[in-house]
Amino acid sequence: MLPFLELGFIKLPMYGIMGAVGTILAVAIAFFTKNRYDIKKDDVLFSACFAGVGVLVGSKLLYAIVTLPHIIENFEKYSDSVIHFIVALFGGFVFYGGLIGGIIMGMIYGKIYKINPIKLVDIYAPLIPLIHAFGRIGCFFAGCCYGAPSEKYGVYFDALGGAPQGVKLFPIQLVEAGINFIVFAVLMIFAVKKIFKLGGITGAYLSIYAIERFILEFFRYDSIRGSAFGISTSQWISIILFPIGISLIFFGEKIFKEKTKDTQ
Repeated sequence: MLPFLELGFIKLPMYGIMGAVGTILAVAIAFFTKNRYDIKKDDVLFSACFAGVGVLVGSKLLYAIVTLPHIIENFEKYSDSVIHFIVALFGGFVFYGGLIGGIIMGMIYGKIYKINPIKLVDIYAPLIPLIHAFGRIGCFFAGCCYGAPSEKYGVYFDALGGAPQGVKLFPIQLVEAGINFIVFAVLMIFAVKKIFKLGGITGAYLSIYAIERFILEFFRYDSIRGSAFGISTSQWISIILFPIGISLIFFGEKIFKEKTKDTQ
């Protein structure tokens, strides 16, 4: 694939480029949808910064949690230096960790500045799959988050992302990117038409993505991310998030009005 984009003496990682493109587009769209939730432009921008910190910390932390058992099992391989150990422990990202961390930090921003926190999450809920779609394209270029071996539909990936070499792997990254673009379009239509009440659009995203991720995990091949009882870590999280999403669709407005009525 193309893990780096070389511009003269500059070498830029494609994963980072794709992530940046998706984030910039999402923030730009948020500026146009903020009035629907009566949120100021500054709050959209600064809450995005808060959420960004949560995404980074959360994605790295969950990666470390699911990778630690593998590192312990192969400790001799990573014990040659502290730097090697740290890189192995924090060298990747797990989307669900970033999603949870971003939501938590966005809601913390709302609490601090007396803004109904679910409003901030509702603004970005339709945009998360947009960012994620570009991120998955970045994964495809980097050769990480790869799919199962497939001679007919597979492609060869660069070793940089940890993909097995000499084996054609199904490009599940592009499949997930395509689905996420569709989810983004659908949720934006829901948001524009005001299909849901407060918290409903967030609930719709969580429940839809929980189903999507649970199914797509069966086509993944990077087992280092951990599993229990034959179910991957991300599938367990999907199982937890699905009922939370459904609850937000039906009861989100009641829950967050009751919790924030003294701060409005």
